Amino acid sequence: MSDKKWVLWENEEMSLQAAFDPAIPRTEGFHLVLLPKKASPSPWGDPELYSRMSLVVAKAIFVIMMEPGLADWVNIHYDGNIGAAKEDPKLHIHIFGRLKTGPNWGGPLKLPFGEGPYGNEPLTDQEIARLRSALAKGMEY
Repeated sequence: MSDKKWVLWENEEMSLQAAFDPAIPRTEGFHLVLLPKKASPSPWGDPELYSRMSLVVAKAIFVIMMEPGLADWVNIHYDGNIGAAKEDPKLHIHIFGRLKTGPNWGGPLKLPFGEGPYGNEPLTDQEIARLRSALAKGMEY
C-alpha cells in the first residue's frame, strides 16, 4: 500500500492508510491500516514505536467516532504478520469502522483467512477525502 492515494494521515514514523483490498465489505464498514515506515528485526521488536502507534490508533478512532456518519463502532486488530508475509513481518494495526446497518452488527467481524485478494470495494475518493479532512483537523497528539 505505498500509493499515496490511500494515505489518510502520516508522520515521520507511520502511515494510516485506507485498505486498497479491504477485508470487509462496504456494507459492513471500512478498513484502515496503520503501518510503520521503518523496518524492524521482528514484528514486536520496537516497543516504543508500538506504544506510539497505539496512541495514534486511539486518536484516529476518537476522530472517526466524532465525525457523524463515518462509523457507529470500531474494531481494532493488532497484527505481526505471523502467517502472512513471513519474509518481511512487521507490526501493523487494522482499524475496522463498523456500521449499524451492516449484516454482522453486534457480532464479531467475519474476516477472511489468508492474504487475499478479497474482492471488496475500497473507500471511494470522496470517502477518503472526508477521512483525510477529519484526521487532518484532529490528529495532533
